[in-house]
Amino acid sequence: LIPIVIPTLVVDDCVTTSLVALREQLTLYGNRVLAVITTTSCFAPRIPDKVDEVAKLLQLPEFGGKVHHVINNAYGLQCAKTVKLINRACAVGKVCA
Repeated sequence: LIPIVIPTLVVDDCVTTSLVALREQLTLYGNRVLAVITTTSCFAPRIPDKVDEVAKLLQLPEFGGKVHHVINNAYGLQCAKTVKLINRACAVGKVCA
């Protein structure tokens, strides 16, 4: 397995998920992608990944539901906002673990 690191975006004073870059890499590598790993716990100025938007993206027919979505939620249970974000991801898209 070879990890592909997706570039992030700087928005205002925060570092966040680039859904455009993720989609480009998923399209480029196609069915060779096993999983997308997102994270909710990180150190400033990084904010949690857009796990709900990633979940929606992975559910699209063009990706055939074959790409798994793993959320690293270390320390996330301590934050109600993060728990809600993960619940939303589960409700609107694909989350495998």
